Amino acid sequence: MDEFCQGLDDMTAALAKAIHDAVRQGDKTVTMSFSAFNNAKAALRYREQDVIKYALTHTVRGLSFHSMVMYSSDETLRFARARLTGVRLQKGCFTITAPCAFDLPGFRDFIGCNARQNFQPVIERYARRARRKTLAAQ
Repeated sequence: MDEFCQGLDDMTAALAKAIHDAVRQGDKTVTMSFSAFNNAKAALRYREQDVIKYALTHTVRGLSFHSMVMYSSDETLRFARARLTGVRLQKGCFTITAPCAFDLPGFRDFIGCNARQNFQPVIERYARRARRKTLAAQ
């Protein structure tokens, strides 16, 4: 976590830590690692059974939170649209555009909504994709 927060201003670092804590407390199925994600060199990646479920990145625009659950579940996307403030929402992620307006209790509820969704179909899809790649490489 400290490595992720290097170079962030105090307010953004505190928000990143609060988001991290909310994910760890709200979804006990995930394990966290630090590495690159998409175009971001620094990311906290949260995996369930070796499939990325969430990622927290920082870019020039600020903090971004990625949710494969939100990407695959319209219910979770609707929940995010209704409850998250201070964000620019896309299909599977959001950028926190106004950290002071970000609703952390709403985010905790959002993580709870994510955790209640059945993520197994996504895990199985990525497992099938990995098996196909292995077979193609042989």
